[in-house]
Amino acid sequence: MSFQTLRPQIKTLLENSGLFQQVSGTPIINFTGYPAAYVVQSDNSNDYNTNKDNVRVYAFIVRIFYSTKSLGVDLAIQRLETIVDSIIDLIDEDSIKSSATRVIGVNMPNKYDWINTFAIPSSFGEVEGQQLVTAELKINIKVIIDIT
Repeated sequence: MSFQTLRPQIKTLLENSGLFQQVSGTPIINFTGYPAAYVVQSDNSNDYNTNKDNVRVYAFIVRIFYSTKSLGVDLAIQRLETIVDSIIDLIDEDSIKSSATRVIGVNMPNKYDWINTFAIPSSFGEVEGQQLVTAELKINIKVIIDIT
């Protein structure tokens, strides 16, 4: 249930950042402009908290793409690093906002309460044969779910 709620919220946060020419909620590689990104579900964990609720972590992968056609790989990687840092900052900033102004973790399904959101950069690389460099971020969103 929360994958369906949270993935569009991450996409909205990325779209509103002004960092991307295109953001997709599904995995694609041929974007209309760069920098671009897509967000997909990754995994989740579930752990006991009390006899009334559990802690769940919903994980998402954000893949960011930057074209090397006119810049070359070195400059494109530098710009990609700047975007990754900006997204991590953006997620940190969103996490401390109230539910009235926060983008991620609002309008959760019944019995779900958002706790926090954090991002972890995981890898950088080149997309072979595509004149693109890529970075991957894992976004973890912790929620409490009432199991009564």
